[in-house]
Order: sequence, then structure tokens, then C-alpha cells
Amino acid sequence: MLFYGFSFQRTGDVMTPLGANIAVYTGASDNSIAALDHRFAVKRGYSQELMIEHDKIIDRKIEQATVSQELGYSVFLEDARKYLDMS
Repeated sequence: MLFYGFSFQRTGDVMTPLGANIAVYTGASDNSIAALDHRFAVKRGYSQELMIEHDKIIDRKIEQATVSQELGYSVFLEDARKYLDMS
């Protein structure tokens, strides 16, 4: 059985409601809080799947490989993110 008080003393992790993760974003203002549901707030979309290119120059004994992938993020559901302005 794990007691949260002892877990804090051992690891320094603070217990949060419903197992939420707290992350600090340094670019945010001092008087606002944002809450995101990680399951529905952001959707990752791929415009190009993983592409691997390989070149071999025999006379110089050089091999070169390039791995690239194009992806972007968009809002999935507007209700999955909430903002609190405390100003």
C-alpha cells in the first residue's frame, strides 16, 4: 500500500487530483492556468510517413543516410482544453 505523504518525502512528487500531470510553461503569463485533456485536446497528423534515403558514393567510400518525417499538431476537440484567467 502506497501512502502519498511518504511518496512525497521519498521522491518529491506532489499528489495531484485524478492523477493529473503538472507542467510549467515559461512562456505563459503569471495570471493564467491552462488545463488539457491529453486524450482529446491535440491531434497529431502526418503529412509524410517516415522516409529513409540512402546514398553510397563508391569512389570516395562515403555512405550517407537521411531519415525524415513531416508532422503537425492541431486542436482535436475545443472542449478538451480550458483556460482560467486570474487577472
